[in-house]
Amino acid sequence: MAEGGLGAALRRCRAVALDVDGTLTDSVGQIVACTMGAFARLGLPEPSRAAALSIIGMRLEDGMATLAGGDGAALALAYRSLQRERPWLGRHAFFPGIFGTLHALRARGYRLGLCTGRSLPGLKEMLATTMLGRLVDAAVAGTEAPSKPSPVMMGMLAGRLGVPAGEILGVGDATLDMGMFRAAGCPALGVLSGTAGEGELRGAGADFVLPRLDALQRYLPRPAP
Repeated sequence: MAEGGLGAALRRCRAVALDVDGTLTDSVGQIVACTMGAFARLGLPEPSRAAALSIIGMRLEDGMATLAGGDGAALALAYRSLQRERPWLGRHAFFPGIFGTLHALRARGYRLGLCTGRSLPGLKEMLATTMLGRLVDAAVAGTEAPSKPSPVMMGMLAGRLGVPAGEILGVGDATLDMGMFRAAGCPALGVLSGTAGEGELRGAGADFVLPRLDALQRYLPRPAP
């Protein structure tokens, strides 16, 4: 997996936009379990695992509507009820090396942003209760913008970061992320820690692919003395 151009792309960028689920957090299994449980709770046929994976990154109501082929509001309510009843399905399990990588990016002057399908209350809770809140400069939640792969979320994040989209490296684990980054004019880095394989990520527009986010550190420019 030779990604020789990634260092050059980083030198041209002033900010990094990060997806959350499957990129920063090991939460894909939790999301699939809640999705299946929501369908079961309402007595509906459960979607396949592949289908459940395909909507991760969307606003919850939009993703459930996609799976159900209709209104997703009741399914979204059932999903959130399961998270409240079973706290382990909503815990924040960050991948190893995440915070070291974010610190390394900040040490080199990069602004950091989050672009996630999570709801605004859920995102605020995560920022308030984890170290992430001290490292991120701006964020956009799924309930503030149309679902990925629409570029609107990235446009909003670029505005909040004060950096043009073309100077932001987008990082995500899903084809929806890659589609959003490409549509917004951002260089796109896919990571293999979540929902999609290398071929899927490249097919969706990834310029670069790494096994996980902490592998990005080897491509970073030297910090200023």
